[in-house]
Amino acid sequence: CEALRQKHPAAVLVICADNDRWTEDAGVPNPGVTEAHKVAAECDAVVAIPDFENVKKGMTDFNDVMLHDGPEKVDYWLKPEHASKAVIIDGDPPPPVDVGPEPEEPAPELDVEGLRPKTWVETAPFQCLGYDHGTFHYVPYETGQIVALTTNQHRKEALMLLAPLRWWESTFHSDKGCNWPVAIDAMFRASALRGVYRAERLRGRGCWLEGHGPGVIVHLGDRLLPPGKKVYVKPESYRCERSMIYERLARMDGPSESRALDEAGAKRVLEVFQGLLWHDEASGILMAGWTVLGPICGALSWRPHIWLTGGTGSGKSTVLRDLMLPLLGGPYKHGGMNRFYEGGTTEAGIRQQLRSDALPVMYDEAEKTDMKSDSRLQNVLGLARSASSSDGAETAKGTTHGTAITFEVRSMFCLASIGGAIRQEADKTRISLLQLKSQDAVGSKERAAHWRGYAPLLNEMTLEVGSELMARTLSWLRDGRLMDTIKTFRAAASGLLGDARSGDQYGTLYAGAWVLMSEYVPTAQDARELMGSEDLSEYIMEQVPEGKRALQVLMQTRERIDTANGPKQVAVGQLVDVAMGHGSIVSPDEANAFLRAIGMRVDVLDGQHFLLVATSSEWIRKALRDTPFADNIHTALRTLKGVGPGGKTRFITGLVSHTTRVPLISLMDEDDDA
Repeated sequence: CEALRQKHPAAVLVICADNDRWTEDAGVPNPGVTEAHKVAAECDAVVAIPDFENVKKGMTDFNDVMLHDGPEKVDYWLKPEHASKAVIIDGDPPPPVDVGPEPEEPAPELDVEGLRPKTWVETAPFQCLGYDHGTFHYVPYETGQIVALTTNQHRKEALMLLAPLRWWESTFHSDKGCNWPVAIDAMFRASALRGVYRAERLRGRGCWLEGHGPGVIVHLGDRLLPPGKKVYVKPESYRCERSMIYERLARMDGPSESRALDEAGAKRVLEVFQGLLWHDEASGILMAGWTVLGPICGALSWRPHIWLTGGTGSGKSTVLRDLMLPLLGGPYKHGGMNRFYEGGTTEAGIRQQLRSDALPVMYDEAEKTDMKSDSRLQNVLGLARSASSSDGAETAKGTTHGTAITFEVRSMFCLASIGGAIRQEADKTRISLLQLKSQDAVGSKERAAHWRGYAPLLNEMTLEVGSELMARTLSWLRDGRLMDTIKTFRAAASGLLGDARSGDQYGTLYAGAWVLMSEYVPTAQDARELMGSEDLSEYIMEQVPEGKRALQVLMQTRERIDTANGPKQVAVGQLVDVAMGHGSIVSPDEANAFLRAIGMRVDVLDGQHFLLVATSSEWIRKALRDTPFADNIHTALRTLKGVGPGGKTRFITGLVSHTTRVPLISLMDEDDDA
């Protein structure tokens, strides 16, 4: 019974007891019926007991009924409501069967077959979700939000959050109103049968896929649209095949329920994105694709991010607030399907507000002004990185209570700033930099004329258009066209760009833009032609191995040095060139003297030049403090071929240090394997 209840929580379990009326076990009469009732109480089951028209000693079970009285009597005694009519102790009148307290009113509902009264679990105005380390989770249908109660919190006042007092008194009746110990025990047993509560089953607002097919769920806070349906239901009342939990939350307006944007209107939206003053024309398509896909990001297997850049006055904030925000339903506090943050917002703040929602995130003024703001921004980028793929990976955060909490973010991020501070190699294939022309690139008169002509187009992008655009996207998602389009563009992008990850990123964004261009799924040729007409090479950052990147950062670090011809700003790499006998920006003596002073020197061994880098150089530590290699430059360098420990070396008085020895051919060879 326990195994069946675990696998089928809502099933009706009927225990067909042996009527052992002539047997006694350790002083307990009729062990078949006695043990059946014990199990029934633990597993939320009911009991059926057989009896006979002309009983003979030795007749005890349903097979005996079949052989003696026929199948009609089997059907009769299989009904649990007849159990109290069975004689269970020979010679005595049948005692009443303990079926629990009888409710005062209303009368117990019968199930659809009329076989038995419904159990208290089936009639309860709340649902048991399970337990986890002494905390029990419930969702009352009245509020639709999860209530978590520890063992000690199961008291009268707390339980009335789940159901009215009248229900408790009628269901678990006693002379004093409600038998609270019995009620609490029943709740513990029901929760145990439901199993361990898993927070990752909780789904917030946004679009979700049901199972492995095209089934799409739209959760708008106070209502939910099930797969294949046209009518919204309450989130807490929906039961999905994967036992996901949909909590009732604040309302979002979401897609229009009356009209989807037609093809002409969709093309107009794309024209508005393309009409901006872009540094690269493809940026308009990529941003339009992000805006189309943002509201349904929870249903995507790859969630691409974008970073809008441009100098002061280029129009970044206007694009976010007057173009993208209306198309995403407006501000979140007014029912929009997005989260809009200003610079300074922390990763923890975003994560805690998103909770289990799958909504797009816009982050304006993502600037690096000091080390603190840079650290904050890098943490936000880490959150975006974890949100890209739906591979089931979770991020864990410790708490002050000594336990870890896990979360899985399913958002698409759009950042905006003067410049993009992408450092991590993993971010380069997850974030597309889209650059608006700066004031230097476009004269003030030309820029003013552009915005005069562009403003009327921008004014057309209303909340109503946004609602209809979301309805169009949802239509493509629900009938399978969107997933087929993404698959086609990913394959085309991977072929054109030569990289599967770039195919995921740019193929997905182009697929979103295609929703604005057509009513049909593109062919492979359509996808190749559209993407081939744009130069995407500007968006794909070269991925450099960590060791070579660390060496490049070190060599490109600049410093002001005093020379015989006055002070000069030079890069470390230029000084290394001079020390090797190449270049004349300074004299060899000046180059060598400065390199030694900062903890580097060029040596020759067997005709090959090596750079010795001191492990305890204070200058190197300070020079790299704002780079990813501030604390691990030597570890990164040692991933290069031929790099190893160089022994203890004297550079100048006061600087004797262990070193890392780097073959300087690493600076000149483009082939890492050479």
